[in-house]
Amino acid sequence: MATAVIASMLAALVIAALPASAAPDIGPWTTVPAMAVSRTGQTATLLPDGRVLVAGGEDASGSGGVTSSAQLFDPSTKTWTAAAPMPSAVAFQTGTLLQDGDVLLAGGESTFTGAGTTRVQIYDPTTDSWSLNPAGQLQLARKGHTATLLPDGEVLVAGGEGDAASSTAELYDPTTDSWSSAAPLDQSGCAGAGTCVPRSDHAATLLTNGEVLIAGGYTPASGVDLTTAEVYDPTTDSWSGAGDMAAGGSTGPGGRSLTTTLLPDGRVLASGGRFQVSGTTAADTARYDPATNTWSAGASMSVGRTGHAATLLVDGTVLVTGGGTDSTELYDPIADAWFDAGAMSVTRLFGTATRLGSGELLVTGGGNASADLYDPGTWSGAGSMSTTRVYTTASPLGTGEVLVAGGGDAGGTPLASAELYDPTSKTWSLAATMSQAREQATATVLSNGEVLVAGGANATDGFLASAELYDPTTDTWSPAGSMGTARYGQSAILLGTGKVLVAGGTNGTGALASAELYDPTTNGWSPAASMGTARQGHAAALLGNGEVLVVGGHNATDGYLASAERYDPTTDSWSPAASMGAARYLTTATTLGDGSVLVAGGINTSGALASAERYDRTADAWSPTGPMSHARYGATATLLQTGQVLVAGGGGGPTTAEKYDPADGRWRDCPPMATSRFAHTATLLPDGAVLVAGGIGGVSAEVFSGPPLPPPPPPTASSLSPPRAKVGKLVTIDGQGFTGATAVTFDGTAATFSFVSPTQITATVPFGALTGPVAVTTPSGTGTSSTAFRVVPTVSSFTPTSGPPGTRVTITGSAFTGARKVLFNGATAFGNFTVDSYTQITVLVPLQATTGPIAVVTAGGKGKSTTSFTVTSSYAAGRPT
Repeated sequence: MATAVIASMLAALVIAALPASAAPDIGPWTTVPAMAVSRTGQTATLLPDGRVLVAGGEDASGSGGVTSSAQLFDPSTKTWTAAAPMPSAVAFQTGTLLQDGDVLLAGGESTFTGAGTTRVQIYDPTTDSWSLNPAGQLQLARKGHTATLLPDGEVLVAGGEGDAASSTAELYDPTTDSWSSAAPLDQSGCAGAGTCVPRSDHAATLLTNGEVLIAGGYTPASGVDLTTAEVYDPTTDSWSGAGDMAAGGSTGPGGRSLTTTLLPDGRVLASGGRFQVSGTTAADTARYDPATNTWSAGASMSVGRTGHAATLLVDGTVLVTGGGTDSTELYDPIADAWFDAGAMSVTRLFGTATRLGSGELLVTGGGNASADLYDPGTWSGAGSMSTTRVYTTASPLGTGEVLVAGGGDAGGTPLASAELYDPTSKTWSLAATMSQAREQATATVLSNGEVLVAGGANATDGFLASAELYDPTTDTWSPAGSMGTARYGQSAILLGTGKVLVAGGTNGTGALASAELYDPTTNGWSPAASMGTARQGHAAALLGNGEVLVVGGHNATDGYLASAERYDPTTDSWSPAASMGAARYLTTATTLGDGSVLVAGGINTSGALASAERYDRTADAWSPTGPMSHARYGATATLLQTGQVLVAGGGGGPTTAEKYDPADGRWRDCPPMATSRFAHTATLLPDGAVLVAGGIGGVSAEVFSGPPLPPPPPPTASSLSPPRAKVGKLVTIDGQGFTGATAVTFDGTAATFSFVSPTQITATVPFGALTGPVAVTTPSGTGTSSTAFRVVPTVSSFTPTSGPPGTRVTITGSAFTGARKVLFNGATAFGNFTVDSYTQITVLVPLQATTGPIAVVTAGGKGKSTTSFTVTSSYAAGRPT
C-alpha cells in the first residue's frame, strides 16, 4: 500500500532530520583573501564602480613604518589587486570620495607616530593614478582630524593635531584644487560655553540638513577628553554648540576615537571612545537629535570600544566592529538595543569597515592584513499556515502571492487543501481545495500563470497518476488529465516549449525510468523517452540550451546514484552525462547565472553530505566546489537575485542556512532559522526575499531577507499583438519586467489588464484611447512601447439611415477624435463633416454617394459600419436617380 510506504519513508526521514542538537551557527562572518600589507590607520573608500580602495596606514607587520601602497578589492570576485602606490607614504589620513569619483586623501602622519602633514593626494580610479599637487596642500599640518564631503562638493576638514590645527578648519574646493580657511572651531560667540573648543581624534557626521556635527575627541593643548559637540553651518561658515553627549545621564560616549553614525530617522548615534585621563574605554552610547539640538542616552554596548567602526546597514541597523576586540554587535535604533553579531577572524583596532553595493560589509586591517566580510541577511516571521504541511508544494504566482498545496499533516495524512501567502501583509489565507489529497506531488508554474500539480499519493487512492490545474485569477482547480503512470517523488521541469517534463519517481513497484510530457495547449499527457536509469529522490535542473539535467537519486538495483543524464526536448531523447564525484540522494540542483549547475549535499552510504560540485554543460564535466558548513539532505536551494544560492534546513542541519557565492566558490553561514525544517519549501519572492514554509517543524513560515538589490529597471513593452484594434478588443503585450504591474495605458488612457507572466500582459483597448504608445507601469517605473498602437474607430450606428445627398447624418461610435475622412460606400465627404466628440461625427451625405456602409478614417485606421446607409437619390452618374 502507498500509505505504508509513505509512513515508513517519512518516519525514517523525521528521525534523521531532527538530531538531538543542531550544529552551532558560526554567524554571518567569513574571511576573504588578505591584503598584501598589514595595515593600521589606513583608509578604505567605496569607488563608483563598486570596488574598494584601501590606501596607506602604518605597516602592522612589525617594521614600524608607514606604507605608500594601495590595493583594490573587487566584490564580484572577492579578490585584491595592486593599485598604483601613493606618491607619499601616510597613515591615519582621511579619505573622501569626491563628486567626480576621485578620492581625496588629506593629512595624517608620514612617519610612525610622527607629526601631522599637510600633504594632499588624489587618486583617479579611471587611470589608476595619483596626483600630489604642492599648490593644493592643507594650510596646516594635521592628523586626528575629520574630513566631510559637503552637499556643494567641497570638503570640510576640521581640527586635528599639529601646528595648532586643533582649533582650525579649512575647506577644499575640487573645482579649483585649492584650500581656504573656514571659521575656527573655538570661534568667539559660539552658543554654549565650553562646547566650541579645539579638538583632535573626534568624529564628524554630515546631517540631513547639510550641516556637520563633530563630537568628542580631546584638546591637545590640555589633554582634556571631550564629551561636547558642535555643528558647522556651511551656509554661514559658522559653528554653534550642540550640547554634551554625557548630558543624557551616561559618562560617555566621548573622548578619543569614538564613532558617530547617521541613523535613518536623521538622528546621530555616538558610541564608545577612550578617556585617556581616567584610563577607561566607554561602552556608552548617546543619540543626537538635530531638531532639538539635544543628546539622549542610548543602550550601552556589551564592551567598551575605541578605534572601532560603526556602519549603517541597509536594514537601518548599525554594525559596530573591532575597537581592540574581535567582537561585533548590531544596534537596533527602533528598539534602542544591541545584539551580538558574531566574531571577526581577528582582533582589530583602527581598522576600516566599508558597506559594499551588495549590502555586505568589508572589514580590513586594524593591526593585520586580513579582511572579513559580513553578510547582513536576516530571518523574520511570516505567519503560520492553517496546518502542518510536509512534502508540500509551493509556487510563486504572478500576483506576488505563493500557493502552497497538499502535503502531509502532522499525523502523516495527505492533504487536499491549499493556502495562499501574501508577502505584502505577511498573512496566509485558504485557497480552493484540490480534488484529491496529494503528498510529494510536483507543482509547476506554466507560461500562462496557472499551476500544474501532478502525481503524489494519498491513503485512499494510493499512488496518483492524476493532475490538476490551479487558476489564480479565479481561485479554482480543474482536471489536467492523467499521466500514463502513477508517480510519487518525481521531478518536474517547465521546458522552453511551454510543456512540462515529468520524470522518474516511484509507484510502489520501485523507482521509475519513464518520463512524460504535459502539453498545456491540449491539457493532455504523452509519453516521453525513458531515462537510462530508474530514479527516485533525484534532482533536475533546466540547462541554458533548453535541455534538462537529471542527477543522483536512488533505485533498488544500483542503490544511491552518482550518475546523471540529459534530456533533449528537440529530439525527445536522453543521453548519459558525466557522473558526479559522489552519489547523492535528496540533493539539490540549481542552475547558476553562468549556466553551470550547483549540486549540494544529499545522502549516501557514508551519511549526510556537506560536499558540493558544479556541472559545466559545454564540457560535460563536474568540478568540486567549496563544501557547505553543514552536511545536509532534503534541504532547499534557492537562486537569489544576487546570483548567490541560499540553502536552508534539511537533515543534518535543520535550523541552519548558508549562502553559496559562485564568484569564489565558497559558502557563508547565515543566521539560523527559528524552526527546524525538513521536507519544507522555499520560494523566491518578488522583492528578493525567500519564503520558507512548513516541513517537519509545524505550521510556521519565515522569510530570509538579504541586502536589497538596487530597484529593477523599468518594464519594457517590446511588442503588441495585434498592432491595431478597436475599443474593447484584447491586446497581448510582450516585454520584460511586468511583475507587480499597477497600470497599463493606451496613449495615456487607463486600460483594464491581466498579468499573465513577467513577460506578458493582456489588456483591453479602453474607451477614450487614441492612436499612441502603450505604457506599462510597475513599482520600478514605466515602460513605453517603441511603436504606436493604432486604435481603429468603430462605427456602431447612424441616423437617419437613409436620405439623398446633402442629408445631415449623425454617426455614433468610438475613437473619432482626429478623424481624417468620412466615406459613404467609398465616396468621400470632402470637408462636410464635424467631429463633435470622441463618440460622434456629423456629416453631409456627399453628392457622389451610393448606398453602402459608412466608414470613418483616423490615424488608427478605417472603421466601417456593419449596415448600409441608403441613398434615395444620387448624382454619382451625373444625373439624379
